[in-house]
Amino acid sequence: MKPLKIEIAGVCAKILCPDQEFALGINQRYRDFLAATEEDFVFYLDSEVHSTQIRNWSENLRYDEEKVSIIPGKSKNAIVLDGDQQIRLGSIDINGAKVHLRRLPGHEIGSYFDLVFMYAIRHFLSHKGGLLLHASALVKDGKAFVFCGPDESGKSTISKMAPPSHIAADDSLAASKVNGSYCLYTVPWGRRRSKNISAPIAKIFFLRKARKLEVRGMALIEAVKEFLANTFFDTSDEQVYAKTLETVHDLAERVSCQELYFPLQGDYLDTLLNS
Repeated sequence: MKPLKIEIAGVCAKILCPDQEFALGINQRYRDFLAATEEDFVFYLDSEVHSTQIRNWSENLRYDEEKVSIIPGKSKNAIVLDGDQQIRLGSIDINGAKVHLRRLPGHEIGSYFDLVFMYAIRHFLSHKGGLLLHASALVKDGKAFVFCGPDESGKSTISKMAPPSHIAADDSLAASKVNGSYCLYTVPWGRRRSKNISAPIAKIFFLRKARKLEVRGMALIEAVKEFLANTFFDTSDEQVYAKTLETVHDLAERVSCQELYFPLQGDYLDTLLNS
């Protein structure tokens, strides 16, 4: 089977996997994000970790993103099982643009794969002037409206007010600059499986629950603070941190950022998007 190439927000990963069945699973899950461009990094899916390597192994024991940790190192980041750093699932060589990940026994493509893949994507995306945001988004008339906020801030509530055809993302998305303007890019992870779409960002709203609808403008420094609180990035990498600060400042300058105070019920979304 030919290597898979998956492109997200302009970052392309080449996936190499010796297990054809597993590769087909990746192909299906990421089929809307397949690409033919030159890769930014190579993702090797190596042979499985055998159960004998895992103490007290149990078929009922589940591993997910909460049990896998990425530990920064001087030259490579280690991918380990949380709480037992002796069991290494792989490594990330940022300078060499290589990621190695070993599969857990008996597991098909899972959330720990998404976690490592997302980590690599966001790193290379940051060097291209992009971000991964904790946000939902709607696309109407070819323009993207982004609703930023932490868990329970109302991102899903806003999404439910819109027709399903308008919903681009409900939990996370990528933003990257193209020809001087920022565009939204959907990502293949999160609560809702999304199509691979992009659209220029018209407005970014930072959500505040309230009894009545109100939109307030924001000072640049306030918008930057809000972005940093809702951006996925690695503070242990000084270059990534500096680049992220630069991108956040530029995004806040170029895109209209507003505070959105909104009630949990009402029929006001069309008015808001058309204003």
